[in-house]
Amino acid sequence: MKIYLGGHSYTHKHVRKKHYLLSYFYIGKKERGLIPKLAPLFLDSGAFSAWRRGSIINIKEYMAFIREYEKYLGVYANLDVIGDDKATMDNQRIMESEGLKPLPTYHRSEDEYYLERYLETHSHIALGGMVGDTPTVLADWLDRVWDNYLLRSDGTPKVKVHGFGVTSLRILKRYPWY
Repeated sequence: MKIYLGGHSYTHKHVRKKHYLLSYFYIGKKERGLIPKLAPLFLDSGAFSAWRRGSIINIKEYMAFIREYEKYLGVYANLDVIGDDKATMDNQRIMESEGLKPLPTYHRSEDEYYLERYLETHSHIALGGMVGDTPTVLADWLDRVWDNYLLRSDGTPKVKVHGFGVTSLRILKRYPWY
């Protein structure tokens, strides 16, 4: 399992692992200069942070950033639209039509129709919308999602799955995250 360190954990001298997650929403000059040193990075769009602050991320600017830094990115997330399942999928399709390969993200609050569509065409997805919930609440939802969609009958995962914001050791150990 790869655990990506987010926030400013890359500035901590005791951190030796090279799996970092940067949020596009928070990338400034300092972070742009560090990108080559931190590669391969996981780039999150930062849509949740933008939404909480009442900001909007421009998809064309996000795609331009990805193109500029793509050689340093191990994976990059779709530009999700918090609270709008269809718009999130539309952004996925826009980015793919432009030749990009963003990681689709299915959120806890979304219609399972969208999870089914992502699983039809992707071998790696992310689950989001889990920050702030207790491990018990998350386990109820995750048990259903893993059992009904993400696991084969032998218990192995059908696809690689990233869990955005999963920090509970209980939840990390309970499922076969990628």
